[in-house]
Amino acid sequence: MKRFHDTEIWEEDWFIALDRDYRDLWIYIKDKCDHAGIWRPNVAMFNKLYGCEADISQALEIFNRDREKGKERVIALPNGKWFLCQFIPFQYGQVLNPKNRVHASILALLKTNDVNLTSIRPQVEVYETSNRPQDDLNLTSNRPQLEVNDRVKDKDKDKDKDKDKYLKGIVKGEWKFLQDERFVQAFAAYLDMRQKIRKPATDRAKELVLKKLHTASQEEAISMLEESTANSWQGIFPLRSAKSGPKQPETDIHRFLTEKLGRLASKGAIKAVLKELPRESWGRVNQWLRNRWPDSSGRNFVEAERELIAEG
Repeated sequence: MKRFHDTEIWEEDWFIALDRDYRDLWIYIKDKCDHAGIWRPNVAMFNKLYGCEADISQALEIFNRDREKGKERVIALPNGKWFLCQFIPFQYGQVLNPKNRVHASILALLKTNDVNLTSIRPQVEVYETSNRPQDDLNLTSNRPQLEVNDRVKDKDKDKDKDKDKYLKGIVKGEWKFLQDERFVQAFAAYLDMRQKIRKPATDRAKELVLKKLHTASQEEAISMLEESTANSWQGIFPLRSAKSGPKQPETDIHRFLTEKLGRLASKGAIKAVLKELPRESWGRVNQWLRNRWPDSSGRNFVEAERELIAEG
């Protein structure tokens, strides 16, 4: 499942202060939890797969050590599962719409797992539904952070203004995909991600990206945007399964990695490869390694990436 990754976590003091095993465990939990941010603890499996020695009885205290009560990063639910309190607003924004299938599924998971919605910060709002009362979605509490609010429509207008802001300077008539609302939303999300990773796109860069996207079909172009957004990639890349377009050249990352890491995936080898690639391509290296050696290379990649970031 594709999801956003907080690249600024590597600069946060609480994360830097963690022992290596618990840093890896935190990343593992964020990647393995379900789409509502709920994870069934299985630290023993994590330790076995990645050669770590994390202690489940200490992990919650370690992750929340610098947090006040009621503002934890992760909490234990009554059924024993763990809930990442900031997962939903980070992945889906501040509005959940029960008419959206994904959002409805999230709300159902929260209800099934008896999640106390005051643990979700910052505040998240939910569209009002007319077929069932708020209590059915467990939206009430003494200090609700998930609220039904009639101002949601106004926020939708603000989102439209944001999209217009991102498309400023672009001649829409030259790009037929900009006539499609789904493409515009995907393109705006991609540009917003570029802002968050401190690589904002200039008007010229937007034109070049649109030119590249228009060499594919509209559906492929949307998928390309979503893939780059989910992985915080600055660039736009052809889909692996895309049948249209010319064959990838010899310098394709897959071929490059096959030649460089086909027989060896030690930390040193991975680090040497990362030095030869732009930062936005590192996520593809990690995915390639996970596909080829799912049980042995993840930790080497994390250590190599961490060292390169520290070296500047």
